[in-house]
This record gives sequence, C-alpha cells and structure tokens, in this order.
Amino acid sequence: VILAGLGVVGHDGGDELIFIDLIHITYTDKKALLNKIYHEHTILRRSYELEDCAPYITATTGCASFPDDSADYDELFAMIDKTLYRGKNKGRNCYIIYVEDKHKVIEIQKMAGHSLVAVAKAMVRRFEFTEGAEDRLNTILPLLAEEIGITDLYYTDRSCVMRAVIDKSFREDVSDIENIMSGDIYSTNEIGKIEMCAPVFGMALRKHTLHTVLITRIGRIRETDGFLICAEPHSFRIWQDEECVLLYFLAKLIAAGIRLDGDMLPGQQERN
Repeated sequence: VILAGLGVVGHDGGDELIFIDLIHITYTDKKALLNKIYHEHTILRRSYELEDCAPYITATTGCASFPDDSADYDELFAMIDKTLYRGKNKGRNCYIIYVEDKHKVIEIQKMAGHSLVAVAKAMVRRFEFTEGAEDRLNTILPLLAEEIGITDLYYTDRSCVMRAVIDKSFREDVSDIENIMSGDIYSTNEIGKIEMCAPVFGMALRKHTLHTVLITRIGRIRETDGFLICAEPHSFRIWQDEECVLLYFLAKLIAAGIRLDGDMLPGQQERN
C-alpha cells in the first residue's frame, strides 16, 4: 500500500508489517515520528470505536535506515529484526531505533529466550515468597499483565465458577467450559465457536463483552483443578506462543501449590 508523501507499507507474514519511510531518515526525524505515533496516541496505544467493539491497538516497532545504518538489504533487515526483538524483550508496545553501539552485538535467539526465562524466574520467586493461591495470583498478576498485556486474570476451580483476580465481584457459571478443552491450552477470538460447544461459557463471555480468550488447564495428567482464563473486553488479538507458555507455566505452578502446599483457589476457600 502506498502512503501519500511518506512511503510504502506491506504485510511481511504473520502479524508483522513493513513500513518503508522515505522521509524520516535521520535518528532525530525517526524519533519525532515514532513519538507522535506512540505518545500522542494518534495511531497506536489507543482504542478504535467500531460497531461491536473498541479494540485497543498496540505494536512493537524496530527500525534502521538505508544507507546510514547499512547499504545492504540483508544486513539492514537483520538490524531491524534486532531492534524489534529488543522492543519485545523490553516489554512490547514500544519502539527501538537502531544504534550501532547498543544493538550491534545483540543475538536474537538468546534475547528471545531470555525474556521468557526471566519472566518465568520472576513468577517462581513471587510464588515462593507468597503463601496461599489467592495472594499468589494477586502477586503474579502485575507481572503477567505487563508481559502479555491483560487487564485482569480469570480462573475457575473444580466448581467451574469463573472468578477474577482484580474484580472480586465477578462470578459467572461456566460449567460447560470443559467441552472446548480437548487439550491443555485453547485460544480464540471467535466467541461463536465457543457458543457452539459451550453455550453457558459463551453466554458469560458475551455478557461481559469478552471477545478474545486464552485458556489453560490447572492440574495434572488426568486430574483437573480448574482453569486459568485470559479474556479481554472489546478486543481481538492473536495469542502468541510465549503468552500461551507463560499462562501454562503459571497453571502448573498453581497445580504444584495445590498438591505440595495445600493451596486452595479462592472459590474452594469460600465453600470450605
């Protein structure tokens, strides 16, 4: 797609776009443009009002310039890739401009793995220094929210009543949630698919305008203690592999706490 006066934008595969900017070449010009896009909420970090929802749009951007940074396409693309991964490693929803002194030595594979490992370690530390499933969820949620961009975390125990970590008044019957869980992880942003197999769960999601869902099972091989649910209001998104891994890892931590420490999810505490 040609953008009048600026350049060209195209789809690079998956959820990645390439923008060839013919105007903002210098570091100062690139920073001014990206500041306007990100910090003035003209394009990113804002909601777009549509007929049925208001998706909140974010992006992570990496950029480098021809010929200042490199005159070779492959090398220039590698620089952009490094800054993109640096932005994801830094916390996403931000931009990184290539600077040789800062980014030349970056190794993408190590950096991509480091972020996931660092978050997993932080989750374990918070788990170890906190007692009780409810307090552990309260402690880990800010870390998880920052890493995968969720506003709340939902869960069920074996009673299949859906609750929220932040919104303590949230209570919904999701007794047929098991119908959509053929494995340990499930994700979709098409609520119609859920309603076909689990109409009770689908009704609860629609009631709270929760359009995008990531679910993982809490438990062991043949024993289910409940489910962890990421479900965002007025939002459509594709859940990334690392986001699924972190939620799955948290579910396993909770399952271990139930068996080793005698933890009870808040719903179980209320019934006891």
